[in-house]
Amino acid sequence: MTTQPLDLDAIEARAAHLYEYVQQPDEADVLAGTDVPAMAAEIRRLRAQVATLTTLADRWTEVADHGDAAIGTFPGPAAATLDAEVGERGRTYRKAAADVRDVLRTGQVPHDLMTDAELDTAAHPTT
Repeated sequence: MTTQPLDLDAIEARAAHLYEYVQQPDEADVLAGTDVPAMAAEIRRLRAQVATLTTLADRWTEVADHGDAAIGTFPGPAAATLDAEVGERGRTYRKAAADVRDVLRTGQVPHDLMTDAELDTAAHPTT
């Protein structure tokens, strides 16, 4: 089963279209029970989450860049060890940022971040 990326713009446009549609007296019964304002509120909530996660990924990249700038500036015999640790930390932050961006782009959690149980559930959905 493949999951399509979450296209909030398309969802929002569809919600607006549905709202206009239900405003027409003869068509209102077609979407009876559809809570368009709640749908719009959910879209706003999801947009806020996307913005928050994007900001988080950007900050992790900034932390990695800051660390990279510090490599080679440590004096003394422990400098090589410190440089290696800072470099590894930067790679970790960049990987985390890339993972968040992948989730936002694809709507799926990368396999290397999923547990065996999650992978099994994804391969054999119950619905």
